[in-house]
Amino acid sequence: MHVSIDAHNTFTHDLLKAFVGGVVTAPSLDATKYPTDIKNLTSGWKFVAPRVKQAEGTDGKTYMLSVSNDGMKFQAQEMKNGKVLASAPVADIASITAAGVITHENNPVSEAPQPRWLQ
Repeated sequence: MHVSIDAHNTFTHDLLKAFVGGVVTAPSLDATKYPTDIKNLTSGWKFVAPRVKQAEGTDGKTYMLSVSNDGMKFQAQEMKNGKVLASAPVADIASITAAGVITHENNPVSEAPQPRWLQ
C-alpha cells in the first residue's frame, strides 16, 4: 500500500487508486429482474468489524479493537485482564471517507507509541 505522509506524521491512502482509472462503479440494474426498492443504489467505503478483537500495542498495553456505529472510524480502547478499562476513552485510530480516503489519526493511542496493528 502506498500512503502519503504529511508534516504531522499522519498518513492518508485513497482506496480508489488501487482500481483501474481510480473509479469503482456499481452495475446498472435491470428493472425487470430486480425489485423496485433497490433500483437506486448508493455506495461508499466503511470499516467492518475487525476479525482480531484484541491487540497489543508497542507500549505493552492491550487494546479492544472496534469500529464506530457508522463504520467511518476504526477505534481502540485500553483493556486490562481481558476487560475494557472503564476509565479508558475510545480512541480513533483511523477514519475513512465515503470516497475511500483513509486517514491515520494522530493521538496517544494511534501515534505514541505506534500500535503493532499498524506496523
